[in-house]
Amino acid sequence: MSDGGEEQVYLGIGEQVFVARLGALLEGGYKVVAMKPQQIEFESSQGGRQSLPLPEPER
Repeated sequence: MSDGGEEQVYLGIGEQVFVARLGALLEGGYKVVAMKPQQIEFESSQGGRQSLPLPEPER
């Protein structure tokens, strides 16, 4: 999703919803370091990286 040119993705964990933007620091010490149409990449405060695959947008 784009908000005025800035990409953002809504992430849900249980009943909590987070807005992820490039550079955002999320709960648990994860920073959003890359956003691609197919995935979001996170870096933990301890230096490890993880990626989250994203589903195809509905048309």
